[in-house]
Amino acid sequence: MKTIQDLKQLAYDAHRGTYSNPEYTSTKFVEDYTNDLNDLLEQIPSDYHSWVREKYISLLSKWLSSQTSIFSPFISGRSNYPAKRMQKLNGWADNHYKNFSDWRENIVKRVKRWEKKKNYSLSSEIEEKHEKLSELQDWQEKMKAINKIVRSKKLSEIEINEELTVLYGLSEQTIHKLLNPRYSYEKKGFQGWQLSNNNATIRNTKARIKELERRLEAEGQDNEEYEVKGVRVELDIAENRVKLFFPRKPVKENRRELSNNGFRWSYNNDCWQAYMSAEPRVKAMLENMDIRYE
Repeated sequence: MKTIQDLKQLAYDAHRGTYSNPEYTSTKFVEDYTNDLNDLLEQIPSDYHSWVREKYISLLSKWLSSQTSIFSPFISGRSNYPAKRMQKLNGWADNHYKNFSDWRENIVKRVKRWEKKKNYSLSSEIEEKHEKLSELQDWQEKMKAINKIVRSKKLSEIEINEELTVLYGLSEQTIHKLLNPRYSYEKKGFQGWQLSNNNATIRNTKARIKELERRLEAEGQDNEEYEVKGVRVELDIAENRVKLFFPRKPVKENRRELSNNGFRWSYNNDCWQAYMSAEPRVKAMLENMDIRYE
């Protein structure tokens, strides 16, 4: 397998036209990016190491290759220096570097999303949502308690500072913001909208937990089905999907109408499907549709 050390000659070629000591620069380049790749691999599961290493070196190699024809006037001399051509080559090299840096910046998050999706289960999401709900509820009560202290007329500013530091571990910067609102019409402490927004998130999280528990209970049960104009409609509560099974491929106009109503073709399930929230309008949609087949 190719390593970053194998790119040393390419790194030398990429820097010989822009650095006075390309040997040192290429050696330092290999060292720095070897360390960077090792740091990156430590952040992701070993199953992805081979692919990430290969992709990293490939993008890095393309960036280096794009620099091999670039020369600085300080190295080549100003006489007959092709400024416009160098400007164009620099832009090309910048694009390759952006491709590399964007991929490098996002790959850890992408791998984590893939891992989460791979290990997903309803029970794990329910557990995660319960933990989130507990944190949100604790924070709601904490904001109320902090407001009570901050707005107390019996406590001096020094006593308020002490209580917020000792009881809630707030930093001096946070305490200063709470005691000195940004706008004159705002009260000290957390604002009403902050409490309302957190309360709304609590309600949404509770609703999500309820929906997930309903779907978990439905796992293993037979899906409810009915038929409209020859189209089989299946309500899959466990997957939170309403599925439409047409006997043949509908014409383009029908497919466009399905898309406009939130349905997408599923290659895995061989049907048109949407979230369960679309179910109340399914019957009317199919009855009003001029269903034709290719």
